[in-house]
Amino acid sequence: MKKLISVLFASLFCACMIFAQSKTAPSVGLTDSDVKNFAKNYSKIEKYLDKVGDSEAEFVKTESFLETMGISGPNRIHKVFVITTAMTPAVAEYEMQKDPEAAALLKSMGLDPLAQVKAQIDETVNEKDYSVVMANSKLLQKIVD
Repeated sequence: MKKLISVLFASLFCACMIFAQSKTAPSVGLTDSDVKNFAKNYSKIEKYLDKVGDSEAEFVKTESFLETMGISGPNRIHKVFVITTAMTPAVAEYEMQKDPEAAALLKSMGLDPLAQVKAQIDETVNEKDYSVVMANSKLLQKIVD
């Protein structure tokens, strides 16, 4: 679980760096079925992405693989990146609900990690794409268990 959260926060950091110059990220055209198929095939997608390289040939293979997983084109890889980035607040909130003592400790220190995460996502993920992911937040929370 800690590995997944670390990966999600690393994704968020990368997204911030990529889109830092723009206050409004362009939409990747995320659909409801993209998010549902991502959740349905999460373990297969995760295994595949763990072993994939970064060459141009691997990029093409990854696009094809994601097509078989139900992620619509174009830009399937970017869609998966946006889904994992946008789901961070939902997963973080879910984790905090599972560990109320940690949440209380953070609040007692004056920290609101959810607000910080949401602020970063507002700058890196298009509002329409974010809405599609949040409409499926309960489904995405289930895949982290």
